[in-house]
Amino acid sequence: MNNNNPYNTALTITKSSFFERVKSIFSKRIDYTEKLDLIEEILITSDVGIQTTEIVIKHLQEALKHNPELDLFNESKAVLFDLLIDNPIHDQINLLSEIKNTTPFIILVSGVNGVGKTTTVAKLAAMFSRLNLKVVIGACDSFRAGAVEQIENWGAKLNIRVISNKTTKDPASVAFDTVNSAISNQDDIVLLDTAGRLQNDTNLMGELEKISNITKRFIPESPHLSLLIMDATVGQNGIEQAKQFTNSAKCDSVILTKLDTSAKGGIVLRIYQELNLPILFVGTGEKIEDLENFNKEDFLNAFFSYDYQDV
Repeated sequence: MNNNNPYNTALTITKSSFFERVKSIFSKRIDYTEKLDLIEEILITSDVGIQTTEIVIKHLQEALKHNPELDLFNESKAVLFDLLIDNPIHDQINLLSEIKNTTPFIILVSGVNGVGKTTTVAKLAAMFSRLNLKVVIGACDSFRAGAVEQIENWGAKLNIRVISNKTTKDPASVAFDTVNSAISNQDDIVLLDTAGRLQNDTNLMGELEKISNITKRFIPESPHLSLLIMDATVGQNGIEQAKQFTNSAKCDSVILTKLDTSAKGGIVLRIYQELNLPILFVGTGEKIEDLENFNKEDFLNAFFSYDYQDV
């Protein structure tokens, strides 16, 4: 096991749940049909989703025809690895290259209430700041009580500028002021922290489009990155919500929060398969530095790190 793998700790709860059931499969003297049934049950209850589970099981059934002694555990891992699409456009190296070639680089951040969006914006700002990039945050959440104060407090702690306007309830005007200030100040990155909203709130979803259109007045191809913040503890409802967000905010990547508190890390696979969105970063803890670039190999190595052969 790679002790430097950040997912080893973040997936502790997932693994304690997932691998107790895996252990039961490989400690029982049962035939492959029963083992496949148990693997199917484990994947579904780990929130991998029916669609992805069916792909895995069908593959295992076909593979067993050619190799009855197939290692089902490692074969499942290999299938899931192939299902996790790479994100060449916005991996960390290419993202930094884009940022350096686009000033300011505008990032729109959206998500439903309670997913840790504002804290994640602070984590992003801190990460970019550590890379010696000049960051400005737009406090565009004028709906949640205390939201502006929360991001302003983070800005003060991190020594990062925050643009806000407590005299207006129009988040688009704050976005305008933020981008305008970033251009004048030659900032590298604009982070627009928007209000949490439900996917069926037409007015608030419309505000996302308005904010996006405001940034285009300055830079037609902006926002350059539209991030959807998702909570790793959510199930099918979270997936349905995300589908609506991708339509309104034109999201192109996901940040997954609370991975360290979820017993269902399989949500990672559902995001890829059902939303067709790559995961850019994952929140692996409560500290400001607990934001990791998503690496599918590290994730699956941690997810499957139980050594069942010792059972």
